[in-house]
Amino acid sequence: MARKFTFDELTKTLTTDDDLKLIRDRAIFHCFNPNGAVADKDAADREIDDAIDQGIVRGGAYLAYGGGANYHVDALMKLAQSRKPRGWDVNYHIRGCHEAAAKARLHIMEKKAAQSAA
Repeated sequence: MARKFTFDELTKTLTTDDDLKLIRDRAIFHCFNPNGAVADKDAADREIDDAIDQGIVRGGAYLAYGGGANYHVDALMKLAQSRKPRGWDVNYHIRGCHEAAAKARLHIMEKKAAQSAA
């Protein structure tokens, strides 16, 4: 039987989700832990905000890559609150959060490279 972690362990102590066997624990970890998928997406949102303020990218990047594009974050939060989330759904939205953060960072890097080349 899988070990049941406490909420404090899931949100503060753990650094990876490797030991988590229960899918609800994975959802909670990725929603509320500083090493989770939502934290990664939030960091990318802040990077997009800074890039907009610096004039690297246009304001529309906020809607496409930043805080306006929170579908996976919202869905993962709902799954973390549900009693029995489906594993496929949780894994899909975790992956979606990481991919959205990576796309935002890639967009910033491409725009920086285009500005430095010009």
